[in-house]
Amino acid sequence: MGGDFLRMGCVGIVLLTACESPQRPDLEHNEQLYRFTTYRTKVPPDRAVFVPPVADGRNAMPASAGAVPTVYMPENRWERPAAEMVDGVLREELRRAQLFTGLRDAASPADLVLQVTLVAFHAGASEHPHGRSTFAESGIRCVVLGPADAKGERATLLDRTFGEKADSEVGMRPTNAMVLQGMTMRSVVQKALLALDQSNVARSSAPAPAATRKQD
Repeated sequence: MGGDFLRMGCVGIVLLTACESPQRPDLEHNEQLYRFTTYRTKVPPDRAVFVPPVADGRNAMPASAGAVPTVYMPENRWERPAAEMVDGVLREELRRAQLFTGLRDAASPADLVLQVTLVAFHAGASEHPHGRSTFAESGIRCVVLGPADAKGERATLLDRTFGEKADSEVGMRPTNAMVLQGMTMRSVVQKALLALDQSNVARSSAPAPAATRKQD
């Protein structure tokens, strides 16, 4: 049993090299980890939005990702907490995409409210007979609340969850797990921007969308 414990410890050390932190391990401030999208709306909006800080709604990580020896990357390898990084990335993406007339510091009755919850954000590496592989998963839930009515209540206009997973090929030098994390988050953000744009929630003249809860 002692030999098995030592073997797993050595595997963990080897696998963590595939999760080494690059310089400035922060999605918002390192373009090698996250390249901002080029998404821009083509139809001008006429509503502003208030975005509260991204909430961390992730579940506890499983002990293993499968039948092969697996190590999850420790969160402290990132420069900041995951929800804080995603918050910064999302705000910058919203500004660049121009989906709303502006991002408010507080919500007025006429503004929309975009509530974002981080539902998945993890990466790691697995050991195989002929090498190693890395993996990552990202996911966010976006809920858009409409303008307040006379009672101050806001209707739910959109409720969508967006997710993405990625796995590297098996090899001696697989893609860095942090790079995969950035790739999956970029895909998630692209999906969210497209959905927000196509929903027309930021255009008062467009038909009000029927609120649906959907996972992409």
